Amino acid sequence: MPAIGFVRTARTELERTPVQAGANRGEEGVLEIAGEYVEGLAGLAAFDYAWLLSWLDRPDRPTTSLTQVPYLLRREQRRMGIFAMRGPRRVNPIGLSLVRILGVEGREVRFAGVDLLDGTPVLDLKPYVTASTARRASRAAAGSTTSPSPRAPRRRTSRPGADGEVLAALRDRVTDHRWSRSRREPSVVRGPETRRRQGEPEWTPAPPP
Repeated sequence: MPAIGFVRTARTELERTPVQAGANRGEEGVLEIAGEYVEGLAGLAAFDYAWLLSWLDRPDRPTTSLTQVPYLLRREQRRMGIFAMRGPRRVNPIGLSLVRILGVEGREVRFAGVDLLDGTPVLDLKPYVTASTARRASRAAAGSTTSPSPRAPRRRTSRPGADGEVLAALRDRVTDHRWSRSRREPSVVRGPETRRRQGEPEWTPAPPP
């Protein structure tokens, strides 16, 4: 599988490199795309976030066990299957980083959220689209190594004020409903005891709201 480029970061030691991009959102790096793939960057600058898929070539020793102790469970020494964790030692050491796009200039993509060593090969780059990607976590294993995702990243091309218009429409519907309830005839809202005293039927069907 060919690499589309390499990342340039200030990280040269594995032990001093953050384990998740979300835990190091302020640090910046650069993705250098190979010349034959530069055309594929067209339109990327319109997005705020992107998934960066990398090949974790360091450490280079092969995976020998399908269960390992995740980084955040070192004290407990709790082992989990490699498909239930995000450690780098895998059958196929593919890294997945959610990075913030800062700019696209020529063959370089500037991003924030560094969790890769300098020179790490990159396999692919895909935009983060909230509507099809964001999901509220329903459950998580204790001690999960997953970092919180960015708060609802949206495309810069989103129509401004759309959320406010929806909320305003909902408020109008609630207000109209309350007003229509207050305009109902007294015979509808009186209780059965009052109706009996006044010689009225005990129940009168209410008009639709």
